[in-house]
Amino acid sequence: MAVGDNGRGGVVRIGGGSGAGTVDETRWPSQVQDRWPQATSVSGETALVVETAYGASRLQEAGLPLAFLLPGARTESRFETITGNARRAFAVTAFTIHCANTPMDDGRLACTAFDGTRTRLALIDPGTATLTPVAVLPGRFVATTVSADGWLSGWLGSDAVALRPSTREGLRVSRSAGERVTHVAAHDDVVATVSSTGQTSTIRLYGRGDAQP
Repeated sequence: MAVGDNGRGGVVRIGGGSGAGTVDETRWPSQVQDRWPQATSVSGETALVVETAYGASRLQEAGLPLAFLLPGARTESRFETITGNARRAFAVTAFTIHCANTPMDDGRLACTAFDGTRTRLALIDPGTATLTPVAVLPGRFVATTVSADGWLSGWLGSDAVALRPSTREGLRVSRSAGERVTHVAAHDDVVATVSSTGQTSTIRLYGRGDAQP
């Protein structure tokens, strides 16, 4: 089964049918205009979407000179379920939201909210529309990939890290002098990284004991 965007903002689920060569396809309507879709997941006949709208800061709205040079653009992220043509928002936040590119193995989305100082990690269930808090991390954590065995790989500031929500484990990969880690992925026994010096790239595999807890 594959779930994704249909190119026009709608959610599509495609899977093999019961007969040979048949395909089952389910579609949900497109998102509301002026919102940027971040992530989707599906449970039964219900789709979960996370969308973010970006607006001008209050200084920009006031028309102050050079206000566009200052930080502070406002965001509003909404967590919504779609069943048929009915949409229901069950959470709204002004924090900066980021969701991993694919759901966890149980269909839940892993999303983070950054408040300027700390990052809150939560799992969102598309079937029950519930948010389960997992962890609070110092600094800004951005999850990028999800492994088949439930590891979130991403970045905590400039450090490559991997987290496993089901066991509350976390690993940070040691960086080599003169290199920058550009990619990280974790599985049960191995953490893999790609590092770059700007001239060459190196792939490294670490056993679980080689990474920093």
